[in-house]
Amino acid sequence: MAYALFSPTVGQLDPFDEAAPARGTSHLTKLGSAAATPDVPALPSKPPRVVWLFGDQNDFLDDPDAPLPSWLCAFQLIRDVGAKLRSERDRARAIIQQSQSVIQTTTARVKKADLRAEVAATSAAIAVLRADRAEVRARLAEERAQQAEDQARAAQGDEKEAQLVLRRLHADLTSKRDGLMMAPEQAVRF
Repeated sequence: MAYALFSPTVGQLDPFDEAAPARGTSHLTKLGSAAATPDVPALPSKPPRVVWLFGDQNDFLDDPDAPLPSWLCAFQLIRDVGAKLRSERDRARAIIQQSQSVIQTTTARVKKADLRAEVAATSAAIAVLRADRAEVRARLAEERAQQAEDQARAAQGDEKEAQLVLRRLHADLTSKRDGLMMAPEQAVRF
């Protein structure tokens, strides 16, 4: 058995159409039935803009003596669909909130990672400056050590020269002393 729902959003029957349901009657009707009730007029075989809820349109046309639909079941179906839509809407909201939370957490982590990267870059730049300064100090110390070595070599050369001068002086003084110490007969008298 097939049932159709006439909805203002899906489509409306022409109010001047004889086949349209009368005002104040339910929009959920059994199609194609030639019911004798005054509230439910007979509808044409192919009504315009109809949403079929159960079965097929031909089910109504084949059996005009079929019983009227169970309105309680139809209402329960509508309630169930509404409840399902509300639960899906709530689920979608929860997913959106969870997604926003994940996005916020990820954004915070990215900001922290950026901050750590900046700190690391600054620390690396400071380390490079310290290394450059240490290299300059090492080069200056090496130059000072080279100067000290050159001065030590020069001092060794001066020391050797001074020793040579002192040896000559010592030799001269020794030879003069020996000359003065000669025998008294060879000494010159004044």
